[in-house]
Amino acid sequence: MDSGMSLTADEQWIDQRLQETTERMQEFTRDSQTELLRGLEGISNSFAIRMRAVEADISNVRTAEQLRLAGIEERLAALEIKVLGQRRDNKQ
Repeated sequence: MDSGMSLTADEQWIDQRLQETTERMQEFTRDSQTELLRGLEGISNSFAIRMRAVEADISNVRTAEQLRLAGIEERLAALEIKVLGQRRDNKQ
């Protein structure tokens, strides 16, 4: 605030209080940012755990679908063999 002129006692007091207020606001802002980041970290960790659970569930569903499909394919192949075998027997 000093522009080459000497400050009065009141101006110096105001300048000092302004500087103190600015420093307190900066500290408050940093503290707020830290608390927000901590809160977001907790949410992020919780979300990551949920996502891993969902991914595991999806993987289990895919495995179950593959096993069911493999069972259907085996039964279909057995039916095809049976039907083709009956056709050959009927032709002879």
